[in-house]
Amino acid sequence: MRIARIVASLSMCYLSMVNPALGWWAEGHRIVAEIASQRLNPKAKAEVAAILPAGQTLESIASWADDIRKERKETGPWHYIDIPTSESRGDWSKYCPEQSCVATAIPKMEGILRDAKATREQRDEALRFLVHFVGDMHQPLHVGERSDHGGNAVKVTYDGQALNLHAAWDGKLMEAWFKLDPDARKQLDAGAPSGERAALAAGSLDDWLWESLAVSRDAVYGPLDRCQCAVLDQTYLEQSVPVMRLQLLRAGERLGRVLNETLGR
Repeated sequence: MRIARIVASLSMCYLSMVNPALGWWAEGHRIVAEIASQRLNPKAKAEVAAILPAGQTLESIASWADDIRKERKETGPWHYIDIPTSESRGDWSKYCPEQSCVATAIPKMEGILRDAKATREQRDEALRFLVHFVGDMHQPLHVGERSDHGGNAVKVTYDGQALNLHAAWDGKLMEAWFKLDPDARKQLDAGAPSGERAALAAGSLDDWLWESLAVSRDAVYGPLDRCQCAVLDQTYLEQSVPVMRLQLLRAGERLGRVLNETLGR
């Protein structure tokens, strides 16, 4: 059955809640970490186990950076970079005030993990941030936006309920997708097919940043531009599912690569 036929039957209250903007919600970050954990080489796997407290895993720490945002307010800007979707690839530093954004936070955390003089506590925190921020960079509205706070100021409706565009992409559309396709989580947890993994993991941090901006422009805002509307309808969900799948797979495969390059050499 087509997604469009099923979405109409979703409960009206199901999408009425609007949570603060936190990148992918917990489930999205868990999926990214699960994929990455399967890609770790033996040395990287041993390093992760040595850094984290007993019983903790990449999956269990994946949302830690969101959990501590209220207490660690200085970390808030590390989760995103607001670049206009009209911007062409080039110097993004002017959109990263005081060098405090996701594009600078990721290499900073990599540096701490590589630092032989860093304490275990410092490396533990850096690992938690790194796992989370690679995921955040692949939530399109954490990179590309239109002077609307990453879509937070864009009021939309979905299934008749009011929310904002950022909340929809943080998790509401994903929740709807998983309700409609119970096998989606299991398929995502396995990551990309072996023949596609290298291509998905390729590229530089700059490549990933501008790629996310393009996704924001073309797949997040684009459909609303074409209909000149603020309605996330069944067609919008259908168009969004393959985009969300691709971004989660990219994030997971790339996080695995980053951790192998940082801890596995």
